[in-house]
Amino acid sequence: MDCRHLEDGYEIYLLGALDRSEQEELHQHVLQGCVACTAELREAAENLYWFLQTVSPVRPSAAMKSRLLHRLTSSSSHAAARKKPRVSAFVRRAPIR
Repeated sequence: MDCRHLEDGYEIYLLGALDRSEQEELHQHVLQGCVACTAELREAAENLYWFLQTVSPVRPSAAMKSRLLHRLTSSSSHAAARKKPRVSAFVRRAPIR
């Protein structure tokens, strides 16, 4: 399979921010055993981990916090309908380089 169309989505996939169809496409593709994409997901997970280790926490303003909580509350009914993939299973499959 040609995986080039997936290469910009690994970090976004791990963050759960792809749209539903793209999330499912990458999920199914990796479940089918694509070694290249599994390795790319592992590298993306490592990159995200190190990035998050270097970023300082930021306290949102009261207005931002209110907007965020409103969005989370209004979308919680949609979240229950979505099934999240088990990313950790993909990341553990690829050997560390």
